[in-house]
Amino acid sequence: MQSSVDVLLLVTASWCDECTAAAEMVEQVAISWAEDPRLMVASIDLAVNDIPRKYKVAQLPTLLFFRADEKDEAHHDLSAATSVDELVGSVVQVSSSGIARPFNPKPLEAVLQQLPRFYEEATLLVEENKRLRAELARLKGLSDATARQPQGETSPDASPDASPDASPDA
Repeated sequence: MQSSVDVLLLVTASWCDECTAAAEMVEQVAISWAEDPRLMVASIDLAVNDIPRKYKVAQLPTLLFFRADEKDEAHHDLSAATSVDELVGSVVQVSSSGIARPFNPKPLEAVLQQLPRFYEEATLLVEENKRLRAELARLKGLSDATARQPQGETSPDASPDASPDASPDA
């Protein structure tokens, strides 16, 4: 297969049950790189096309990768990939044009959806922090006032009868 761009080719058949999952995986890869002109993603039916025979496809589904800089029959079998992430990694690894892993916005979208909740929680934490600081300042003020009392002075709560020198017999 000769092409001026790298080609990811899924070989399937209408009667192949396992091909459905592979087709969905390849579709996601195609969407990821839809804007990149250096990669073409295609699918062919074994029953309608002679290409699978030419490349000795022995099982279905089969994922073949053709580098733009390799001519004639050269291809890479990427059929071992079992997830979109594995397939993307394989494509990046064997590509001839330095294709980079496509940007996946889903993790960022998930974080952005959490921001309003994080803002609310942060606001509550700031308010709680202010309340605790005020309480700490109040308690520290009471502690400082108690520490400033002269040694001989008794607090207003202390009764004169509770003196240790007072004896009950006197």
